[in-house]
Amino acid sequence: MKLVLRDYLASVSESGELDVLVADLLLNMKIEPLSQPQRGVRQDGVDIAAVGEDPTDNIRKLFLITIKAGDITRSNWNGNNPTDIRPSLDEIKDVYLSSRVHVSHQELPKKIILCCGGILKQNVDPNWKGYVNTSRISGHVEYTLWTGETLALLIEEYFMDEYLFPIKHKSLMRKSLALLDQNEDEPVFFYGLIDQILFESNLPRFPSPQSYRKHHKVLRLLHLCLDVLFRWAQDVENIRPALLSAERTLLKTWDFLRYHNLLEDTRSQRFFIQLYEKYIEISLIYAERISPACLIEDGLAYLSNDAESIEYPLRVYEVIGFLSVLGISQFYNTPETVKDDSGSNNPKAVDLLLELLKNNSVSNLPRYDGHGIEIASALLLLKQTNHEDDALKWLRELYLSITTAYQIGNYFPVSSNDYEDLIDMEFGQNQPYTHLMNISTILPMIAEWYTIIGNKQEYIKFRKTVNHCCKEINLQMWYPDTNTESMIYSGFAAYQTGNMCISISLPEDLEILRKTIQRTFKEHLSVSQLSCTTHQFPVLSLIASRHYRTPLIPYTWQRLLFKDSDH
Repeated sequence: MKLVLRDYLASVSESGELDVLVADLLLNMKIEPLSQPQRGVRQDGVDIAAVGEDPTDNIRKLFLITIKAGDITRSNWNGNNPTDIRPSLDEIKDVYLSSRVHVSHQELPKKIILCCGGILKQNVDPNWKGYVNTSRISGHVEYTLWTGETLALLIEEYFMDEYLFPIKHKSLMRKSLALLDQNEDEPVFFYGLIDQILFESNLPRFPSPQSYRKHHKVLRLLHLCLDVLFRWAQDVENIRPALLSAERTLLKTWDFLRYHNLLEDTRSQRFFIQLYEKYIEISLIYAERISPACLIEDGLAYLSNDAESIEYPLRVYEVIGFLSVLGISQFYNTPETVKDDSGSNNPKAVDLLLELLKNNSVSNLPRYDGHGIEIASALLLLKQTNHEDDALKWLRELYLSITTAYQIGNYFPVSSNDYEDLIDMEFGQNQPYTHLMNISTILPMIAEWYTIIGNKQEYIKFRKTVNHCCKEINLQMWYPDTNTESMIYSGFAAYQTGNMCISISLPEDLEILRKTIQRTFKEHLSVSQLSCTTHQFPVLSLIASRHYRTPLIPYTWQRLLFKDSDH
């Protein structure tokens, strides 16, 4: 693990990554940072100031840390940049120590730490030693160097101790990294690591003030593991496993906070926000990587073989889901405490989504009825970003393709989530396929979207076509219940919780449908207020549905129909 950590540390940037990691490391060492790291903020050479007992001699000290990404070289030791290392150290000595130390810390010994993710180059070693010899004051001011090697040792000692990160955890981590270049399966080893770190550490269900530190240490460890996985995924140029792992980490961490009654704990909230920011960062890089394929016709089609006729539409719908959730995150910028760093150089998910829909005609025909999750998420993004014309056009293409497929009895959205059923239908086995076309949740959802967009003429055409082509299909929609909260962040929640509304009929008039939706909306409003919604992370329910395939909660789009005064 030391080699893994050392490679990881050499690749992280200074701002927002290495400084956050060092702050977390200090907390694990029971040294309290005086403030949280902030991008672009440095106080007279100091990136992090902290107070605590030095584990090397058990003396309470004021720690003043200046941080550099990568190696310490002659060029960044003392060049023309005021943020170079020697000028930063001079600022600490000449300015910070004389004017910025709080009165309560002035009598403490000062430990100035030069920290880097890489190594101290040999040709700079004399400069560093000479600076230390002329600047230290015995018993008052000392200097030390934390290189990537030092940090790796400290992380292994204080993050990955045998209690929180035993041998079986290390094995799962190594397997996760070894399989990052594969896309056929999900990153199951990292999924297992998440569960073991969060739920097999024997932490108390109801934490006391004394046990909070243990809970926070678990959260910091998981964040570190995800970041290491992400860096290695970038090295092998395969971001998808990191994105799936980030989704699972977010959802399981929220379940951990909910289970341990930490949703109101400020520091736990801050750790979760860091994970959310990491998820957004990974999602943006994934979007950037796939953007060229979204801009050309059939750009997500890979090979001309029999399997690709199944894999291609599944791949398109997976990307629709990823882009839709990312776009909604960009649009809402939730929660308020999360800074939006999706600048002009980052691809806007809604633009990529529109290009994807335009260039991949298979987006008009979902292969699973469960693809209603992706359809509803994409429509929500298009609606919220004022692309109603595009949403209406796609709705028309969707229902025409779906109803035609039902009519011919092939290539319709199968009612199961079984890949074998797609193979049977693709290669003409086990005909007819009536057992796979007995229900649809997509069609009633499309009807409700016509109500949201408010197009009566298109709805009338849609209803007529559905009644003609889909007479034997039972239209259904799933609604959560009070037990859904306990399962939605950890797995498929629709089997053991919620209620299925069956045999839905489409009324002739759009206004009648609107009133029906309003009545249902009021009935299910209370159970729709999941903890992620009440704590300003509503996008988590979308991530949970996309990740575990639980049907998207109708409240997600139905709420767009009504103003607050209506409910």
